[in-house]
Amino acid sequence: MNSSTDSLQIKILSFLARYPGDSFESREIARRLGIKQETEYLLLKQTLRILEDKKLLQRMNGKRYGYLHVLETVTGKLERTRQGVGFVSVPGVEEDIFVSPRDLGMATHGDTVEVSLFTQSTRKKEKGGKREGEIVRVVERGRTRVVGTMEKGRNAFVVIPDDSRVSRDIRIDQNMAAGAGVGDKVVVEIGSWGKGQFNPEGRVVEVLGKSGEVSAEISSVLREFGLPPSFPQEVVNEAQNLAVSIPESELRRRLDLRTTICCTIDPEDAKDFDDAVSLEKLATGDYKLGVHIADVSYYVREGTILDKEALTRGTSVYFPNGVIPMLPEKLSNEICSLRPKEDRLTYSVLMELSPKGIVKNYEILESVIHSHRRFSYEEVQAVIDGKGSSGETKLDELLLEMHRLSSMLTRKRLKEGSIDFESAEAKFRFDEEGKPAEIIKKTRMESHRLVEEFMLLANRVVAQHIGLVKKEDHPKPFLYRVHDSPDPERIRELSGFVA
Repeated sequence: MNSSTDSLQIKILSFLARYPGDSFESREIARRLGIKQETEYLLLKQTLRILEDKKLLQRMNGKRYGYLHVLETVTGKLERTRQGVGFVSVPGVEEDIFVSPRDLGMATHGDTVEVSLFTQSTRKKEKGGKREGEIVRVVERGRTRVVGTMEKGRNAFVVIPDDSRVSRDIRIDQNMAAGAGVGDKVVVEIGSWGKGQFNPEGRVVEVLGKSGEVSAEISSVLREFGLPPSFPQEVVNEAQNLAVSIPESELRRRLDLRTTICCTIDPEDAKDFDDAVSLEKLATGDYKLGVHIADVSYYVREGTILDKEALTRGTSVYFPNGVIPMLPEKLSNEICSLRPKEDRLTYSVLMELSPKGIVKNYEILESVIHSHRRFSYEEVQAVIDGKGSSGETKLDELLLEMHRLSSMLTRKRLKEGSIDFESAEAKFRFDEEGKPAEIIKKTRMESHRLVEEFMLLANRVVAQHIGLVKKEDHPKPFLYRVHDSPDPERIRELSGFVA
């Protein structure tokens, strides 16, 4: 390279760097650099080609040249919304990367992807100020199987995914259909995710039944989310070996509340009872409110097979007409359910309240209770309305006192700025075949509020307690939920202030 060409390269690159968002034809570059002679212009064109070959500038639309941006790439997990846009979360980076539908390529929800970030000059930031980018490579697929409905295509079957975040139908050759036909709900194993205009291809590995059938639809949900419908035998065996009776040594170690009148209040169709409440009126005029939660930790010890299974499942999953429990029935519906007339191990939050609802004192203790009665919300509401009775005067009086206290706590909470959200819930009635026959709108009653207020207060007391305990006295971490700050516009909408 001679010195004149070297000097010209530097001038060209310096010029383009001053205008990173623009592109120029060769004549315009020559004019801007003060090149007038035809021989100098021919040298300029030759130098532009050299720089292009070296990938030091970019050529656009055939005749225009521009600054070559050094692409910044990051790797993260793609979350694709049902509206078709994507957000890539990158470890250690607080803000997600926005990816428009045209820049998703063949990536789908759950994939680990490499994203090339756009500079502000190549693409404006997405509304809200998020960085924007284009997926340039799928590092690892987030799924290998898809659940969907079989339909007839031109030359083969296609499976339309149940999950709308999988944007393309899956092509199934006739010899890969495993006997499935049009309208069947199937599980497909993906062999190729496609390229360009070509759809993904796969093979049917399981036929769940006809689309629309209750059993097929429930099975499809289980497969889609990887929900285990049953427990491994070793987990069942460990649960069955747990003793129902409580050792005397454990009863002596705990606070004995078996003579305190406790009751559970749950939906009519509830199968397990996780919490109970109690209330006493003290001679001072104060209240002693108790919220008692089933102590599952006594039975599910750390490191056991039950503990590992519960950790894998994370939570119970509820369907309109059933549940996939986190723990075997022996635990969830029997020895850890606060059934009436039976001794049960619990954690209790005992709060001493003034007549104005101010917490004056509290205790959080391991306890044992003996639930006096199992109530439904409807039964409690009938007592509150004076249209029914529990059959025991002392229980009726207890429920009415609970209602008076909970109403006062509601007024106090709202006065202090708490928001009381009202949302409609639906309840399904099923026919003999298990098909939904009717949708009934649930009515939120004062009996619901009664339980809600007591639970809210107990949670608040526990949270404050954890916040006051010194770290050296309480070295173990405390699990809690974190909610994002609410959207101001959404708050305005809920408050009715939108113009």
